[in-house]
Amino acid sequence: MQFTAITCSEKGPRNEQQDAAGVASLEDRLLAVVCDGAGGHRGGRQASTLAVQTACEIFEKSGGRFADPKSALIEICRSSHEAILKLGEVPKLAPRSTIVALYLDGKKAHVAHVGDSRIYHLRSGKILSRTKDHTMVQILLEQGEIKESEMGEHPDQGRLLRALGGDEELRPTYSTVDLTENDGFLLCSDGFWERTMPEEI
Repeated sequence: MQFTAITCSEKGPRNEQQDAAGVASLEDRLLAVVCDGAGGHRGGRQASTLAVQTACEIFEKSGGRFADPKSALIEICRSSHEAILKLGEVPKLAPRSTIVALYLDGKKAHVAHVGDSRIYHLRSGKILSRTKDHTMVQILLEQGEIKESEMGEHPDQGRLLRALGGDEELRPTYSTVDLTENDGFLLCSDGFWERTMPEEI
């Protein structure tokens, strides 16, 4: 199975771009990663960049072949978390980052994420699913207190419950789905999804 990957980034109204993205591929295997420095935390840009670099290095060291994709993606999250914690030892920095990582092996898509950067799984142009954010607004959605369309404008949007580099225990969420030739995956930060309706995606 052949893969095509495209990356796009726009700073928007902020002073600096805190999103980072990376794609690495070897033969019929592909790793795609999107990270977003947590807003309001000094060192967010460095944190997201460091997480992407860490993920791509682990992929390359493995020769692109993860014998156990779940363990490998969790290791990517753990190693990125530890690298960001070390970065946080620098005075005046409090780095945090989200991460969403996708590994394609030709038969399955494997996903791990922490925070509110998302992966949308599309098939034949329709959204089948998305990752569930580790945020307060995701909880409000699941409790039926708000609608999906209200998440991006809610006052608690951006209030992360999990992040790389945070003080809380690292708890990535992992999932996997079978691949077809009509599948597509959109990895994005909240800067994209909170301003983009599902029908636009």
